[in-house]
Amino acid sequence: MKKTIILLGLFSMFIATKAQMTLKQTFEVTHTEDFTYFLKNVQESPANPNTVKYILYSSKDNSVKIFNPDFSLHKIVPIEIPAGYDLIYNIIHASTKAFNSDEKVEFIILFRTPQYTIHTQFLNEDGELIKEYSGQPFIHPYVYINNNEFRINIGETLINSDGSITNKWEVYTLGGTVPTNTQALSVTEKRNPFPNPSRSVVNLPYNLKSQNQAIMTIFNSKGAIIERKKIDKYFDKIQLDVSGYNPGMYIYEYNGISNKFVVN
Repeated sequence: MKKTIILLGLFSMFIATKAQMTLKQTFEVTHTEDFTYFLKNVQESPANPNTVKYILYSSKDNSVKIFNPDFSLHKIVPIEIPAGYDLIYNIIHASTKAFNSDEKVEFIILFRTPQYTIHTQFLNEDGELIKEYSGQPFIHPYVYINNNEFRINIGETLINSDGSITNKWEVYTLGGTVPTNTQALSVTEKRNPFPNPSRSVVNLPYNLKSQNQAIMTIFNSKGAIIERKKIDKYFDKIQLDVSGYNPGMYIYEYNGISNKFVVN
């Protein structure tokens, strides 16, 4: 069965009463089950959410496509799937300045095995490999600012035989330049979901500083989108009903920040 997905560039998710909407661009793709598209903004840096390009991934030809602000094609980046890995999870942290100071788009892309072991690659728009990280049961990196540096945390979550959870984080300093007069987002500001694990309701903390509203996306461990939630600056968390979720690990992501929780 074929499906059609229409992705609207610059589409306003929240519309004020009597506000005027103007359609800027339509991306329409007809595809089968093995073909996925994700259209995302490329930000200048985590410190500057200004959108400089757009990026999406096509599993049909295993490529990442980067578009200019006017939606003209900027680059096509062929993606080579590592041996033994059969699914690209998502594009995350697409940026021009977090990894270094040049104008090239850099991004992180994830692969998995049928056993959900994750392989992480840091690539730029020329297909050059910046960093690889593999062999862990689960990895989901996020970028933040600390001590006027861009840093990235690589997180590993293990579910032990007794049902307890072990979390391990490795912190790397990236090469980008943090703009002056930027309010740093400290790692201590990223709070964890609670209760975790949960089988009924889990609280998902978030922090919106530079905007009024955003969308939080919930993924399962295979990278499939489970649901999306509107969030705003007037609250610091949402309560997610997971009573209908299958047991397992899930990820929530907003504005390039992500965390994970377990449903038991």
